[in-house]
Amino acid sequence: MTTTPRMKWEGVTREERFFTSMLFHDMRMDCGPMLDLLIAKLHLPKRAAITDMGYEVCFFRDAAFRGLIERYLKLEKQTFDLTLVLNNQHMVLIEAKAQQPFASKQLENLLLAKSEIEGGKLWGSETVNLVALYSSLYRPRATTLEGFCATIKWDEIAEVYSGNQDTYLRANALYAEKPQYLLPEA
Repeated sequence: MTTTPRMKWEGVTREERFFTSMLFHDMRMDCGPMLDLLIAKLHLPKRAAITDMGYEVCFFRDAAFRGLIERYLKLEKQTFDLTLVLNNQHMVLIEAKAQQPFASKQLENLLLAKSEIEGGKLWGSETVNLVALYSSLYRPRATTLEGFCATIKWDEIAEVYSGNQDTYLRANALYAEKPQYLLPEA
């Protein structure tokens, strides 16, 4: 009996958490390429350094639990796809998308979160930058991008983290893919 080889899950999934997880692990091995992108896109000083990073960070819930910020019930379930701290004081929150566009309610919550972190007396981040990470095939409205300080595309990630280039190019291509059940029959 012969069996057909199964497709690997990374060739099936459309979930941006998979792709941001890959990016997080690439950054843990070498954060230099992402730092270079952020320096260029956010016009940061060359001496900037990533001093901490997190993946799927539930900031308001966990920081309040540790007594680092006051409890904010409205944002307790808000998660940030990637959270980077630069030079122990500057925070970069990266919101990633693969197959779908940004939602207006999500953007409202991101802006509220940014404001709360910057205005917080207990947390040491005076500056919070929101960065959008999405497909180069997606054309968000200007109003969608207003709250973001910078944008990065998945194909740019593929260039700087070439060891997982195919994975990031897949994340970039997802926005244009149509479900198999919508394709005409052969």
